[in-house]
Amino acid sequence: MQSEEQSRLIEEAAKNKYAVRRVEFVGNETIRHSILARRVLFSEGDIFTRQLLEQTVRNLSKLKIIKPVSLNDVVVRLDREEKLIDFVIKVTERQRSRKPHKPDRAS
Repeated sequence: MQSEEQSRLIEEAAKNKYAVRRVEFVGNETIRHSILARRVLFSEGDIFTRQLLEQTVRNLSKLKIIKPVSLNDVVVRLDREEKLIDFVIKVTERQRSRKPHKPDRAS
């Protein structure tokens, strides 16, 4: 469950029309940032909405290379003076399964 503080920050940002300043990912050791960023529905400078954040979390969760993401994995920071919002999204990479090599059989 998302912390009460994080939930309040999200609601404040949506209500006061904060702009997105930065989206970061942590936990992606082998997955490139660009692969994850393609699933994010807002860009720097866009006005933040909770709906876009929730859809972004669903989009990331569809990736087979990471474990499902929830709002609990999103840390929000607000810059109240500038009305900007930053996100840090924690991802956990799945173990890549390697298919055993099967030698060719001669007929």
